[in-house]
Amino acid sequence: MMNKKIAMFTIAMVLLLGVTMGVTFALMTSTSETVTNTFVAGKFGDLTLDESPVQKVNGTNNYVQATGNRITANSYDLVPGAQLYKDPAVTFAYKNNATSGIAYYVFVEIIGGDGWTINSNSATYAVTDANDESVNIITFNIDTTKWDKLDSVSDRNIYVYIGGETDGLLITPLAQTDIFNSKTHTVNSDATAEDMEKITSDFTLIFNGYAAQAGTDAETTWTEAFANN
Repeated sequence: MMNKKIAMFTIAMVLLLGVTMGVTFALMTSTSETVTNTFVAGKFGDLTLDESPVQKVNGTNNYVQATGNRITANSYDLVPGAQLYKDPAVTFAYKNNATSGIAYYVFVEIIGGDGWTINSNSATYAVTDANDESVNIITFNIDTTKWDKLDSVSDRNIYVYIGGETDGLLITPLAQTDIFNSKTHTVNSDATAEDMEKITSDFTLIFNGYAAQAGTDAETTWTEAFANN
């Protein structure tokens, strides 16, 4: 069993996709107070979740990357066919900007409200139309070349970063690493106004980030460090 004094900490970003008016939604909202670090037996670095600022293209429903520092809040008008720029990413830096240090793993957890289907490849929100058929509203595709879902964790959607030195094991800082495999995501152009009206107030995604001193492997590290969180 891993030493109970392993260094570990978490960070959270809440992606609130709640209805604001009509078919207008706040697609990612968070405040600095929700992006926090907790740690046991000493913090050995800093884990960050953030994204690029966006701006709406005049005369369209599309959003593109804006200039400026990365942030933890963006809002969008969610309409059929709209293209949304969204690039949430994880970064890890060792304490005092060291170039190497304790071996560690990085994990991301995705939690969805009602209507979300989350699997190893994607997170999709769908509604049921008047014909009792499922209509996908939007899908965020996970970058499976960088993130692998831990199948051993059956009750939660946990993904481990797999781009490290050996099966995701990291011994150097983790540069900004996207969670999704694309920075642009399209709202289903075939969704009708009636479909959009069925989107509930529980239209939320929560991303939690975790980093912990490495155990025997990723599964063991997760179980010993975070399974009871």
